[in-house]
Amino acid sequence: MNYICHECLGEDFLNKFVLSNGESHECSYCENRNVCIPLDDIISKVEYVILNHYERTPETPDYWQQFSDQMWIRNGSIVEDILKDDFDINEYAAIEIAKILEDNYFDMELAKMSEECEFGPDTHYTKKRITDQRWLSEWEVFKKILKTESRFFSKKVNNILENIFNEIELMTTHDLQSVVTTIGPKDEIKSLYRSRTFFSSEKILDALVKPDKLLGPPPAPVASSGRMNAKGISVFYSSVTKDVAIAEVRPPVGSHVVVSEFEILKQLKLLNFNILTKVVENISVFHPEYKEKKEKAYFLANFCKLITQPVMPGDEELEYLPTQAISDFLTEKFDGIIFPSVQVNTVNNHNVVLFNNSCKVEEFNVCKNRILTASKDYFDDEEIETYHLINRPGIETRVNQEDDSRIPTLRLRVDSIEIHKIAGVQYTYTPQLFSFYKSEVPTKELYFRSRDKNSPDLLDE
Repeated sequence: MNYICHECLGEDFLNKFVLSNGESHECSYCENRNVCIPLDDIISKVEYVILNHYERTPETPDYWQQFSDQMWIRNGSIVEDILKDDFDINEYAAIEIAKILEDNYFDMELAKMSEECEFGPDTHYTKKRITDQRWLSEWEVFKKILKTESRFFSKKVNNILENIFNEIELMTTHDLQSVVTTIGPKDEIKSLYRSRTFFSSEKILDALVKPDKLLGPPPAPVASSGRMNAKGISVFYSSVTKDVAIAEVRPPVGSHVVVSEFEILKQLKLLNFNILTKVVENISVFHPEYKEKKEKAYFLANFCKLITQPVMPGDEELEYLPTQAISDFLTEKFDGIIFPSVQVNTVNNHNVVLFNNSCKVEEFNVCKNRILTASKDYFDDEEIETYHLINRPGIETRVNQEDDSRIPTLRLRVDSIEIHKIAGVQYTYTPQLFSFYKSEVPTKELYFRSRDKNSPDLLDE
């Protein structure tokens, strides 16, 4: 029986496997006394991996490649090269393993027909492409349950979310960037911007008098449903920059937008969907969960598109259910999430949603015997509105607030408030080509279809 030592196995998983399960013996390939394991144990692992995670490539060019001007070169590698290059196995051991597998799978009938055998000397293999089809199917089941079966207390929904987000905090990108981002006084993101749309000056003045209440997240009784919250649950929708914050409220021409900056008072932990698009799963092909973990990483890398795709007006009630459920689920692990804006395509187009437990705005303090008042006038008789917020002597009338035991995490910077009148809105669009043509089939109907490379030109009557 031949033995192979851990030093003759450069692949990390195989190396550690030998160190954990081997014993002192003379290696049959480097002839050093070391921690070794019977070669048969490695052969069985190699055999399983190639049969399950690799696929044979075509022996001959396909129909189109036969007529190509370029010389056809077969894709993939022979078994011996895979063992040496992909698995970093000692060259002499790789030659022996390849020969043993070739003999084990030799098929005389195939050989008579000049067809390749599994693990044949000229059989080429390439690693199978990883897809997220299984996870996409799970996602469709998840949406269907929420939309048509059960809104609340669904074990199926909870299990799917557990599977998706299990150990997500441990995932990183190829350069070891974590999907968890912290924001706060000592972090790169120290403040957030939030906008509100107003359609009358009176409403703006009301908001300026109580800026912490009316420019921050809405109170629970009046909180409308959104992408990341159900109706009645108050969350803090914001952006990293003012421009993105304004674009996110999609203000119509003629309206006013009030945008303000909120300082972050304590460090908050966010799940960063921007980074999630770049996650990789550095896992050995020999790991028992290789396929499952690679498929999940591939799914999560595309997950951001699934939850941020635009929703058409009128479809929000149903289409927001999946993302609302995700928000409720993540509340237990994170203070909020970061995700890219679909309204602005810039480098720093990050939106931030702070969940209910982490979005309380510190009460704006007015000194005793003073009151805030707001007014509006015009500048030099021109149609330029100017707004004033004045801290003046007076007795402030305070309305009794509901008990709120949450710790404030945000502070409004009153001096940051800006009021913008929307004079115009710019759209970006992708033209969809159209053509009209006559059908030769007798009918009174007109047929329309999009133009493609096979479409006829426009036809005259």
